[in-house]
Amino acid sequence: MTSKGAKGASTVQRPLLKDEFFSPAVVRSLADGLSSLRTNFHAKDFSAFVLQGWDELELKARMRRISTGFRQFLPRDYATAVGILERLAPQVRGFAGMVFPDFVEVYGTEHYERSIRSLEFFTTLSSSEFAVRPFLRQYGHKMEQQMLVWAGNENHHVRRLASEGFRPRLPWAAPLPHLQQDPTPILPVLERLRDDPSDYVRRSVANNLNDISKDHPDLVVRIAQEWKNDSPLRTALLRHACRTLLKSGRQDALAIFGQARTTSIDVTSFAASHSSIPIGSSVQLFAVLQNTSKSPVHVRVSYAVHFRRPGDKASRKVFAWKIVDIKPKGMLQLEKKHAFAQLSTRKHYEGPHDIHIIVNGVDMSSIVVDLTTP
Repeated sequence: MTSKGAKGASTVQRPLLKDEFFSPAVVRSLADGLSSLRTNFHAKDFSAFVLQGWDELELKARMRRISTGFRQFLPRDYATAVGILERLAPQVRGFAGMVFPDFVEVYGTEHYERSIRSLEFFTTLSSSEFAVRPFLRQYGHKMEQQMLVWAGNENHHVRRLASEGFRPRLPWAAPLPHLQQDPTPILPVLERLRDDPSDYVRRSVANNLNDISKDHPDLVVRIAQEWKNDSPLRTALLRHACRTLLKSGRQDALAIFGQARTTSIDVTSFAASHSSIPIGSSVQLFAVLQNTSKSPVHVRVSYAVHFRRPGDKASRKVFAWKIVDIKPKGMLQLEKKHAFAQLSTRKHYEGPHDIHIIVNGVDMSSIVVDLTTP
C-alpha cells in the first residue's frame, strides 16, 4: 500500500494477515479474557505456551496453536471448556474469533449436539465455515440435514454458514471429496437461499455454485437455466455463479445471459501501447468493435494473456473487460490497463506474451507484448 503526502510519496507496508489477526497482543488479550472468567486460569503460562516459535507459524497454524492452548489450560471436560469460550467469544469478533469454532473442529466431533449449538453461536460472531467440514465428513446425512435447518435460521450469518460451510472447494479449508463427486446434497440448501434478503448470503450461494461448476459444469448450466428469471438479484447471483464457465467461453452458459457467439461483431482494431515493456510495468490495451447488424448486440468482452512459464510453456488466464450493448451499426471503443507486476500469486518471465481479445467466448484477434528483464 502506498500513501502520498504533500511532500512526496512514502510506502507503508501493510502487516501480514497472520500478524494483523493473531499477534502476540491478541494472544495476551485472550489470556486476560479467560482470566476474568476463571480465577484459576494461568494466563502467563497460556501465553508462553501459545507463543512458542510464533514468528515461524503461518495464519492457520497460529489459530490451531491457540486452540491447542485452550485445550491445555481449560478444563478437560469438553462441554465445560466450550461453555467458557462461548462466554469469551463476544469480546473477540471478526477473523480472530475463528479460534473458537476451530476448537470445536479439533476437539468437538465426538460431542455432536453440543458442538452444533456452539458452531451456530460462534458463526454469528465470526464464522464456523471451516469448522463444520469434519462434521460433514463424519456425520453425513445427519449433518446435511442440519445445514438445511441452518438455511432457515433467522440470523443471516447462520444462513450463510449453511452455504459457505457446504462449499466443495472452500478456499483455505479441507476439501470435501464426497461432495465434489456428488454435490446433490448441497442443492436443497442453495435453493432455499437463492433469494435470501441478504447479499452476503446470496453471494455465498453463487460461490458454492461456482465451486460445483469446476467438477460438474453441465449441472450448474442446467441449474442456471432453471433458476433464471427477470429478477436483477437472481441474474446477478447466476452471473457470479457461472463466472468460471463464462470465462472458459462455454456457449450454453453465455447464452443464458444473452452473450452467445455472434457473427455481427467485428474487431476492427486491437493494439497495445507498447510492443515491449520491462517486467513490473503496465501496458494499455485498445480495441474497437463494430456491430454490423441492424439490431443491438449484447457483448461480453474479455481478454486472455498467455503467461510464459519455465520450460517454454505458457498458461492462459482470462480477464474481464466490458459487458455492454452495442447499438445497431454502432461502434465501441475500449481501453484497458494491464499490469505485469510481480505478485505472490503470479511470477512473470521474460519473452513474448500473446494477448487475445475475446467476444462472447470467441477469440477474435491477438497481439504480442514482449516482456524484458528490468
